[in-house]
Amino acid sequence: MIKTGKGPKAITSVKSIREAEQRAEMLSLRLEGKTLEQIGAHMNVGADTVHRVISRALTSVTKEPAEELLTLELGRCDVLLTEAMQTVKAFHPLVSAGRVVSAPMLNNQGEPIRNPETGDVLTRVLEDKAPKLAAIHVAVKVMERRAKLLRYVPVLSLVAMLTGAAVVGHAYRGAYRFAAVLTICLPLGFTPCADWR
Repeated sequence: MIKTGKGPKAITSVKSIREAEQRAEMLSLRLEGKTLEQIGAHMNVGADTVHRVISRALTSVTKEPAEELLTLELGRCDVLLTEAMQTVKAFHPLVSAGRVVSAPMLNNQGEPIRNPETGDVLTRVLEDKAPKLAAIHVAVKVMERRAKLLRYVPVLSLVAMLTGAAVVGHAYRGAYRFAAVLTICLPLGFTPCADWR
């Protein structure tokens, strides 16, 4: 964190400038092949101080590329999650033997509904749930990857209901999976079962 105000911790203070010069000299001596003890003797500090200063300097040097890589990976996760969610939200007709499967529309008594003009039985295309469930699985995996990148690993388990019918999903470990299941299932009208811990 850069301090820009007044005082000994300000980036332009005499103390901050001296510390920056010392860091630069320590790094330069290390690049010349000097040992930590030799650098410490030259700078009138202990070898452990030299090690700490050089380690912090190297961390700050590598921090920016690491942050760029993290941003790139999180962006990739976002793209994959967007694609998976589009698949979840899309309608997938059920196909059997190369033909789209339709079923008659039924009224409350279980009788077929007929077109009043033609008398034909009205039908509807059945939906294939397999692509939707596969996309939910992929979305949860992407969200887990995102959580690992962000080092988010709380522990909480749950049992989630993945469809309106009583098809129970898997017991997931981690609150992030719980959030993932809720994020995916609730907008689709699916609800997690009451028995989660």
